[in-house]
Amino acid sequence: MSIEYVDFLAAFLIPLASLIGFSRMYLGLHYPTDCIIGAVLGLISSIMIVYITTLL
Repeated sequence: MSIEYVDFLAAFLIPLASLIGFSRMYLGLHYPTDCIIGAVLGLISSIMIVYITTLL
């Protein structure tokens, strides 16, 4: 996967995930801490995946 493609995906998916998290709080479906903890867990898991794939 080229770095330009990854940059494009990041530029598209990070704002999308942020908007989804905000909409969940706005609609009253989740507490803000739920969205924050979900974002932190997603960040940690993505860092772990990148680290593991670079070892292979």
